[in-house]
Amino acid sequence: MSRISHWMRRHWLLSLLFVSVAAWAGTTYADYLRALATRESSMNQYAVNRYGYAGLYQMGSLALQDAGYQTASGAWTGRDGITSQAAFLANAQAQTNAVTAYNSRAWATIQHYGLDSYVGQTVNGVQITQSGLLAGYHLLGIGNSAHPGLRAFLQTGVVGTDANNTRISTYIAQFGGYDLPVAGTTYASVLAAHPTGGTSGGTTNSTSTGNTHTSIPASMGGASILPTPSAPAYANALDGYAGGSGSTMGNTRNMLALVAGAASLTWLAYVLFGLWTAFANGRAELHEMNGDIVRGLVVVMLFVALIW
Repeated sequence: MSRISHWMRRHWLLSLLFVSVAAWAGTTYADYLRALATRESSMNQYAVNRYGYAGLYQMGSLALQDAGYQTASGAWTGRDGITSQAAFLANAQAQTNAVTAYNSRAWATIQHYGLDSYVGQTVNGVQITQSGLLAGYHLLGIGNSAHPGLRAFLQTGVVGTDANNTRISTYIAQFGGYDLPVAGTTYASVLAAHPTGGTSGGTTNSTSTGNTHTSIPASMGGASILPTPSAPAYANALDGYAGGSGSTMGNTRNMLALVAGAASLTWLAYVLFGLWTAFANGRAELHEMNGDIVRGLVVVMLFVALIW
């Protein structure tokens, strides 16, 4: 253990980067959407259940109205070019845009009722996080006296369930710990995500495969008769890279440039520290230090100019 600690002290920058990446990986908003879509539809963008909930995230008419894709009468608004359910099912990016818009509206409602104040607390054995609140809202909404939802669970501990008997506590726990705020993301990044979120508490329903959104059996003419989506095809290398990595090439380049810049500045600091130590111990003259400092600065500036 002492050898490991000694290495980490000597290589503190690499250790910091490793810990940061490990903590960040798997808990982004795209990871949250991937986890939600896996639970709701098994990542099937064409899924439609007996209640009319559709797509990757199993959105119903009320949710689509909140997202701006349908009117109160159920007519499609044309947002993202979507004018029918068939068009909605065929467009996974539009579905991702819709659930993001819905999540933004949901979070505003959660804040309106002051339910975000429960973040960090434990209710009925379940740790409350921001993404857990979103998931609870996705399952049952705010709720009312006849149909207890998120508000009743937080304020009184009443555990509401959906038509599949899925407990709201299960969703709050299963989808807890992901990053917010809600922000626009691409379907490619959702495909590439590897969720690692989830908090303690809640009980998984072994008979439930999601919200009130289980796909209809083939005998009932449900989602299983629809075409199974094939592997994604990309128009160019840039889109393919984004789909495979969850990040654009530009973002990756910027990240690598920042890491390289930090490494070069760390090297310069190491050189300066060594020169000062040598000067303090009488092993170097001031004019020798000046020359080494200038050369070090020139090297760093050239390196930064090349990578930026």
